[in-house]
Amino acid sequence: MKKLFLIFIFTLLSKNGFSQFTEFHPELDWFTIKGEHVEVHYHNGAERTAKVIAKIADEVWDPICSLYDYEPTKVHYVVKDIDDYSNGATYFFDNKIEIWTSALDFDLRGTHNWLRNVISHEFTHLVQIQAAMKLSRSIPAVFLQMINYQEERRPDLLYGYPNYVISYPIATLNVPAWFAEGTAQYMRQEFDYDNWDAHRDMILRSYVLDGNMLTWNEMGVFGKTSLGNESVYNSGFALTRYIAQQYGEDKLREITKKLGKLGNFTIDAAFSVTLLLMRHLKMFWEKMEMKFIVNGKVILLKITQNVRKKLNRI
Repeated sequence: MKKLFLIFIFTLLSKNGFSQFTEFHPELDWFTIKGEHVEVHYHNGAERTAKVIAKIADEVWDPICSLYDYEPTKVHYVVKDIDDYSNGATYFFDNKIEIWTSALDFDLRGTHNWLRNVISHEFTHLVQIQAAMKLSRSIPAVFLQMINYQEERRPDLLYGYPNYVISYPIATLNVPAWFAEGTAQYMRQEFDYDNWDAHRDMILRSYVLDGNMLTWNEMGVFGKTSLGNESVYNSGFALTRYIAQQYGEDKLREITKKLGKLGNFTIDAAFSVTLLLMRHLKMFWEKMEMKFIVNGKVILLKITQNVRKKLNRI
């Protein structure tokens, strides 16, 4: 007799189950500074930078948390001044942010206050992505698994040989790359740590004039060339700024909250529920980008007029 089982499997993350550190430096001594909301872990020689990071991290806490109406538990910053390398990384399941202290100053983004920029960027990632989670930080995915067994060939066997096993993962986090990076670069309106500068504008204009704009789906993932991945950042920043400036920062929170609903698995669904704007927004990005980029205000007015009545009713 064939038997069919449907199994729900919750993938759990144990805080001590595995580590996301990619390298170890046992020769270094590590210390900790405790702030109001954060703890900053640093190695010998990086104390001054760690104190600055602790100060900035506590300062940006309330503005970012208030925007998304979400406050995480204590966040741990790990300061690295070991390599000639510049970056930041957010481990939102672990409440951990790694900061490489060398300033990022390259042609595609211009010059910024590095520590204020990277801390605000990474902390926005942590808050916005956790606010968009459908379940807790300990459950990143749910698996639906179906198992089928062959008929028993001997009376002393409970089940026959497994015939097939089908697993279907359902992610509890569905934030596309362009929205995650767009909100992280936008941060808050009053912040002046990252800006839409001439470098970003030049890259986006070049894509438009060459007819190589990223499509709606291409904006949602990385895995491109270095310039292609950078264009995910640029596209997300441009579109996030457009939403915030035209419809208010609160729409970023509403979209994020809708992404956290169990029934929404795409940004399209979150937009449709939140702004009633999905069709107009995609049309703006995919059909009208040339006129918007080259003659910005003309298209901006057209789109605003098309959706103003609907937005006033939200």
